[in-house]
Amino acid sequence: MKPRINIDEYRYDLPDGRIAQYPLAERDLSKLLIYKGKRISHDIFRNIIHYLEPASLIVFNDSKVIHARIRIRKRVLFIIMKSLIINPALNRAKVK
Repeated sequence: MKPRINIDEYRYDLPDGRIAQYPLAERDLSKLLIYKGKRISHDIFRNIIHYLEPASLIVFNDSKVIHARIRIRKRVLFIIMKSLIINPALNRAKVK
């Protein structure tokens, strides 16, 4: 049996003023959250080397955020659908 996910556990208040609108001029000055031993602290990304263990694995994510909206009309009740576009097609065909 699959465990049920309660989406309400993922809801939280995030004021607009806490969401970065533009990247910093010096990207390595961006905020770094450190979670160690059930303790949360903050630093800047420039200091990340001080928090890595010798055998650490670093995964780089070079994805970009794009403005995308998918509108779907379906005449069935009680359907909730969300889409995440990972690799949009370069040939932007019109879908009706």
